Amino acid sequence: MEQYTSHRNKRDKVTIHHKPLRRSNKLQISFVMKEYSFEKLEVYVEARAFVKTIYDLSAQFPESERYALTDQIHRAAVSITSNIAEGTSRSSNRDKAHFVEMAYGSLMEVVSQLQIAMDLGYISQEQYESQQPKIENISYKLYALRRSFIVPENKPRSNKHQTAARQQ
Repeated sequence: MEQYTSHRNKRDKVTIHHKPLRRSNKLQISFVMKEYSFEKLEVYVEARAFVKTIYDLSAQFPESERYALTDQIHRAAVSITSNIAEGTSRSSNRDKAHFVEMAYGSLMEVVSQLQIAMDLGYISQEQYESQQPKIENISYKLYALRRSFIVPENKPRSNKHQTAARQQ
């Protein structure tokens, strides 16, 4: 089997495998999927699973909510993972932290919409409460991720800054 590899940059690698099919001269091409850095984050993995849970819960909403609450809660849930992905692709830590804040805001939208769904009788209190540990865990991990991007103003960023401060 021949292997062709394409490099987009040092971190990104896409490998294409191809081999002839048994009964013809046609080639079968399969792609080895590349893993992006955000996909390795626990918070992303958990938020992605949470999106599936929200879709499953909202499937029991009445048809009359299809373009209202159902659509809103879907968009908010998907926005959590989307903002994590977009934020980690940014070059500045300030931008990264900003997108993580937006992901947290989307998580809080989902909480609000779940409360409304419970108030309207679309989900039970038990179903709502069963989501709380997931929400708290994602919230905590978003906070930790945001903190990892923020460098305290009074903390020097490198030894170069420490040396300059001592000389003054």
